Amino acid sequence: MAQRSSTVELTGALTIQNSGDIRDRLMAALAEGADVTVACAGATEVDLTFIQLLLSARVTALRTGRRFGLADPMPPVLQAVLERAGFDAADPQFLAHGGAQP
Repeated sequence: MAQRSSTVELTGALTIQNSGDIRDRLMAALAEGADVTVACAGATEVDLTFIQLLLSARVTALRTGRRFGLADPMPPVLQAVLERAGFDAADPQFLAHGGAQP
């Protein structure tokens, strides 16, 4: 049987000012019991709060046997924040479904 999936579409400023809404949307998708893909190609601003939310959601998904990752393409604003924070945004396994196997 195919695994169910849910896509969370996020656009605009993905920052601490919007973190409550982002967290709620990620938690709702995780509560569905499906694999979760975050589509954020329309992001105009990203900060470390968004990265923390993604990593936390990924851990939650993996603990419950689900996959979690980003849809392609990764927006340049996200790549820039990841690189400044010391993450390897060029690593295809970073927050990709391919690297998020349970």
